[in-house]
Amino acid sequence: MRSFALLLILSLLFVGCSGKIAHKAMPTTSVSEKPRVYFFYSPKCPACRMVEPYMKLLREKVKDVHFDFCNVNDLKNCSKESIMVAHMYPFEYIPTVILIAGNNVTKLTGSYEVLRLGKILESYGIKTPKVIFGNVSYSVDECIRCHEEKHIPPPSNFTCSHCCHKART
Repeated sequence: MRSFALLLILSLLFVGCSGKIAHKAMPTTSVSEKPRVYFFYSPKCPACRMVEPYMKLLREKVKDVHFDFCNVNDLKNCSKESIMVAHMYPFEYIPTVILIAGNNVTKLTGSYEVLRLGKILESYGIKTPKVIFGNVSYSVDECIRCHEEKHIPPPSNFTCSHCCHKART
């Protein structure tokens, strides 16, 4: 366990965080009643800081999912379960989300992939929060797509105050 933690820290020192996009679905034999989301991040990683408000919003609002956050720079404060998941489903870059739902494991790596977690949760029938601008509500995915179209970073707090939606309402 200790050697895994050291290897993880050393690899992050050399690789750092990345916006690399990778999405894989892998089968697992572990079945739990409630889907579980493991969020691996570093406070020093710009891409991680960009998605952290979104992940906190999901953790606060989505009660049908268990969320486990793991700061890879401070593994002693990570849960044993998140360390075990990182060992079972290794990753090279952060931010990384590993979603375990029934027999499915989905790995999302990079900020834009992590921001799609809500859409994936909705595909499992789990309701996710909406962004409200004026009297109209938008899915977070709609906000992300709008920002991508305008080549601007994703919304930082997901409480629409600026935005692309002004032209659409």
